[in-house]
Amino acid sequence: LRLRNAEKRGHVVLQEAILVGVLAGAYLVVVTLPFNPILRLLWILTITFLASYRSFRINGSSIAPSRAFIFAVFVAQVVTFLAWAVTALESFLILNEGTFAVILLFAWYINRGLVRHTVEDSFTRHVVLEYLAFAAVLVYLFVSSYQPGR
Repeated sequence: LRLRNAEKRGHVVLQEAILVGVLAGAYLVVVTLPFNPILRLLWILTITFLASYRSFRINGSSIAPSRAFIFAVFVAQVVTFLAWAVTALESFLILNEGTFAVILLFAWYINRGLVRHTVEDSFTRHVVLEYLAFAAVLVYLFVSSYQPGR
């Protein structure tokens, strides 16, 4: 495999699992600590950007640094906007820190995956179904925490 410049079997899956675990932990720390909302959003933006950039540069087929940078900015913007929406709707949501971190993680995974598969031109029916399933869970987590009378 190394002579053909290919990854070892399971290596990409292991890298993704480690990245997802570290990112979930980072999100959990940021939403748990008593930061003011602006600082929390800046940390979420930074963490999401760094994880996305690393994913675009290292995992799977490598994307050029300038393209990886702009794609990571796009992913970080979307996840930060979702975090801002959740923060703005705090008075209507019953959302613990773990669920908030999972929502951010799913948003990152979906957006990063959509960009990755668009760049690699590797969309299949299975890929679309995977992201639709994650999006359905994300919407369920958001909607199930909504309490209109609060």
